[in-house]
Amino acid sequence: MYNFRRHYINQVDEADCGVAALAMILHNYGSKISLATLRKFTKTTTDGTTALGIVKAAEKLKMDVEAYQADASLFDSKDVIYPFIAHLMKKTTSHSLILMVYPIINVSVS
Repeated sequence: MYNFRRHYINQVDEADCGVAALAMILHNYGSKISLATLRKFTKTTTDGTTALGIVKAAEKLKMDVEAYQADASLFDSKDVIYPFIAHLMKKTTSHSLILMVYPIINVSVS
C-alpha cells in the first residue's frame, strides 16, 4: 500500500505538481529520482507539466502506464488501481495530484 507520509515530496513551485506527483509514486517503488531530472523527462515548463509529459517520463523510466480521459464516473469502477496521478484540467489552469483509496472500516458504537 502507498505510504503517503513516507513518500511525500513537496513541489518547489506552482509548476511542479506533475513532477512531484510522479516522484512520489516512483519513490514508493524505491526510486530516488530528483525533481530536476523529472522536469527534464516530462519537459516541464513554467506553465507546468502536461499529462502526456507525465506519461512519456514514466514510460522512459520503464513504468507500465495507462492514460485515460475520464470524468467522476471513473470512481465507480472497481478496476481502478490506486494510487494514480490525476491531471485535472480547468479552463485556464491544470493541476496534478495523487489519488488514493483506503478501505472503509465500519465502526459500531454502542
